[in-house]
Order: sequence, then structure tokens, then C-alpha cells
Amino acid sequence: MVNDTTLLLGLDGAAVTKVVAAGEESQEGSVAHLATTDERARCCLQCEVAAAG
Repeated sequence: MVNDTTLLLGLDGAAVTKVVAAGEESQEGSVAHLATTDERARCCLQCEVAAAG
């Protein structure tokens, strides 16, 4: 998912999946939930084998 919040963070390979506004779900401040969008992030750096997903 690519949205305006994802673009504001400016992190390559990351996407915002959910934003919880301040005061919701007992949070004191807003919380952004992130997920990786780069399939290579699941791979071992040494052997390059992808983890099961």
C-alpha cells in the first residue's frame, strides 16, 4: 500500500499499513504501523534464502 503517509516518511522499502490517531486504542500519541515492501528484506544476508512468508 502506498499512500501520502508512506511518502511523508521517505523510507525506501517501507509502507504505512495503518495509522492510529492520538487518543484511539489507549495511545497517547499517533502511531504509524509499517511493513516492508521489499521482498529482499526477507532474505538472509549471507545465503540469500528467503524466509517463509
